Amino acid sequence: MKHSTMAMGLGLMLTLMACTQNPVSVPTPPLPDPASVTVAAKLPTLVTVSWSTVPGASGYLLERRSDTGSYVQIAEPTTPSFTDLSVSGGVRYTYRVKAKSSNALSGGKESNPVTPPTLCSVASSSPSTKGCFGEVFDWLRTSALEDGQTRGVVPTHIGLLPDGRLMTYFGLDPQGQFARDNYKVLSQHNHSVTVLWDPAKGSGQDSFQRVDNLHTDLFCSGHVLGPDGRYYTSGGNLGQSTSANGATPNSNPGSNHTDIFDPTTNTWSAGPDMADGRWYPTMITLSSGELLMVGGNSADDKGDSNGVGAVVDTPNILPEVWDTVAGVIRPLSNATTDAASATFKYANNNQPAYGYYWHYYPWIFQDPFKDKQAFMAGSANTIGYLDTTGSGAWSAVSNRSLGSTLDVWRTYGTAVMYQPGKILVIGGGGAVTGANSTVRITLSGGTSYTVDPGPNMAYQRTHLMATLLADGQIFVNGGNTDGQNYVITHAVYESELIDPNEPNPTFRRAAMAQRPRIYHSASVLLPDATVLTAGGGGCGDSCDRFQPEANADPNHPGLTVNQPNGEIYYPPYLFNPDGSPATRPVIVAAPSAVNYGQSFTLQTDQPAENIARVTFLKLGSATHAFNMGQLFNELQITARSGNQLTVVAPASGRLAPPGYYMLFVLNSSGVPSAAKMVKIGGGP
Repeated sequence: MKHSTMAMGLGLMLTLMACTQNPVSVPTPPLPDPASVTVAAKLPTLVTVSWSTVPGASGYLLERRSDTGSYVQIAEPTTPSFTDLSVSGGVRYTYRVKAKSSNALSGGKESNPVTPPTLCSVASSSPSTKGCFGEVFDWLRTSALEDGQTRGVVPTHIGLLPDGRLMTYFGLDPQGQFARDNYKVLSQHNHSVTVLWDPAKGSGQDSFQRVDNLHTDLFCSGHVLGPDGRYYTSGGNLGQSTSANGATPNSNPGSNHTDIFDPTTNTWSAGPDMADGRWYPTMITLSSGELLMVGGNSADDKGDSNGVGAVVDTPNILPEVWDTVAGVIRPLSNATTDAASATFKYANNNQPAYGYYWHYYPWIFQDPFKDKQAFMAGSANTIGYLDTTGSGAWSAVSNRSLGSTLDVWRTYGTAVMYQPGKILVIGGGGAVTGANSTVRITLSGGTSYTVDPGPNMAYQRTHLMATLLADGQIFVNGGNTDGQNYVITHAVYESELIDPNEPNPTFRRAAMAQRPRIYHSASVLLPDATVLTAGGGGCGDSCDRFQPEANADPNHPGLTVNQPNGEIYYPPYLFNPDGSPATRPVIVAAPSAVNYGQSFTLQTDQPAENIARVTFLKLGSATHAFNMGQLFNELQITARSGNQLTVVAPASGRLAPPGYYMLFVLNSSGVPSAAKMVKIGGGP
C-alpha cells in the first residue's frame, strides 16, 4: 500500500509538471466594436466624433473616408471622443472606430455620413487666391451686473488656450456701457464678464460659457498664455475722469492687478500686484518663461494737457518681469523708458500730441539672439533692446524714422515677428490718417538691427490686425482709413495677404469681410489653420456719445460700430486651384511635449514624401491691433520613412519661448493639416 501511494503521488507530480511545462493555449476573446458611433458637423472645418466605450479596450483607432476615398487612419484616441479639425466644408465623410488592446483589434463600427457646411458664406470667385469668410455668428448675449440688461459681448480681447477654446472679454460689462464710469472707484471695477468659446460645440449660444473674473475690470489689460498653460493678465481699467463727450482732461488710469485663469478648472485667481497700474500694457513670454510687462497708463494717470490742446497720458515707465513659478514680480528699475530715451515720451518734437502713444500696447518681442532680452519695435519711432536681467538696461536705442512723417508715429498700427529676428511694422497713424506703408526691421546678434522700407498695402489702415498663418504668410484685416476710434464710415472690409519670405514680397488683395472690424476688434489663428476675426466697437448702447457720425456707413447700411460677433476667414491654402476644398494632410500622432533641440517623430496619414514643411506657431493673444503671443518657427525635416517624419524642435527659448505651440504639416501643394498642440520648454 505504501508503494502504491508513493506511485500515485509521483504520477500526480509528473502530471502537474507536464501541465506546467506545456500549458494549454486559451484563445484571446475578440474585442467587440463600439455599440454606436455619433458624428456632428459643428463648423465647416470641424466634426465631432463620439462612440460608446468598449470594455477591455486600451484605446481606439479612428479612420475616415470621403465619398470617393478609402478609409485612412487619422487618430489613435484613448478616450471615446475626437474632434476632427481637418475636414473640408461641403465634403461628405464617414468615420469608422476600432477598439484595440495589447493583443486584439475589433473589426470596426461605422458612423452615418456627415457633411460639414460649406466654407464660404458668400460666394467667392477666387477662394484659391483670396480665401473667403464664413457665416457671421453672434457672441454670447448675457447680462451686465450693473443693470441686469442683456447685451452681446464684444470680444475685444481674445486668446487661444491649449485645449482649443478661446478666452474672450471686453471687460467690466459685455460692450462698454459702464467701463468709463466710476473714476478710480475700485469697488466698481472689481469684476469682468469673461467668456469662453468652444469651437468644438459650434457657434451657437451653447458654445459659449461665462466664467467671470471677480477681481479686476480687465478692459484694456495685457494678456498672454503662460508656459504652464494658464492664461495671465496684467492691468486693466479704473474708469475715466470725464463725461462721455471727451472733454479734457481725459484720464484713463490703469489697475495694478494681475490675474490668472486656469483652463483645467475654469477659474480665475489673483496674482501679485504690480508696482503701478497699467492700462493698455503689453505682456510677452521671455526665453526664460518669465513674463515681461511693459507700458500702459499708470494708476495715477491725470490726462494732463500738453499745452497744445491735446491730452498726454501719464505712462507707467517701469517695465516689470513676472516669475509665475515663484509668484514674484521684479521691477526693472534701471530700465525705465524715460531713462532710455526722451523720445519714448514724445515721438517727434513736431508732434508732441501723439508721442505718448508709445506706451499703448507697445510692440515688443523676445530677441532670438540673446536670452532674456526683448526688442521694442514701436509704435513710436524710438526702438531698441531691453535686457531684462537684474535691474534691466536699454541698449542700441535709436529711431525708426525713414524720413516719412507717418513712420514717426504709427499709433494703432501693428508689428509681426514673422521669422526669428525679422519684424514687419504695418500701418497705423492715429486719429489723422492711417498708413498703407510698412517697415522691415532685421535684428542681428542681439546688439544691432537694420531698418528698411517695406511694401505698401492696398489700403491705409489704423486699428488693423495682422495674423501669422500656418504657412508663414501674414493675413491683414480690418481697420479704417481715417484713424477714428468709433467710426465705421471709412472701415476697410477687404483683407490683404503677404508672404514676407518672398524675395520681393507684395500685398495681395484678399476676401471681403461682412462686418467692420475696427477699434476693439481682434483676430487669432485657430488650430484648424483658419482665422477668427471678431469684435469691434465696444462703446456701450450708443457710440454717438463719442462721435456723432459713428454709425453712418452709406456703403453698408444697417451695420453699427458695436460688433458682438465673429466670422472665420478661410485662407487660400484650404482650396484647390479650381476653388473646390483641398484634401488636407492629417497628423495621426505627435508628442504632446518636446525639449529644445530634440529630434522627434510625427506620423501622418500619407507617405512622408508628400509632406514638404513642418511649422510651429505660438498660440495667439490679441487685442487693440497687436498680437502679444504669436510667433513662427519653421522646423527642419531630417528623415522620412513610410508615413513618418523626423523633425527637430527649435534650439532654444530665444527662438521659441516656453509654452504651447500649434504644430502643422503642409503637403507639397502647401495645404496645411490641423494642428497638434505641443508644449516646449519649462517655466522660469
